[in-house]
Amino acid sequence: MAQQATSSGPQRIDLEDPSEVASWSDQYGCTEEQLRSAVKAAGAVAQDVREYIAKQAKDAIKRAS
Repeated sequence: MAQQATSSGPQRIDLEDPSEVASWSDQYGCTEEQLRSAVKAAGAVAQDVREYIAKQAKDAIKRAS
């Protein structure tokens, strides 16, 4: 299950935990491969990954137009 934010910092995505990968992929509506690519590009902070995935989707729509 996705890690909860703690007083010590933001939520982080643990790519070594298959249940977290599945949970975050479902939450963000992306594939495991897309999630792993986003974490590689944006880091493991969940908010940063969400923003990266949203930007990638928006850019893909612009290119398709």
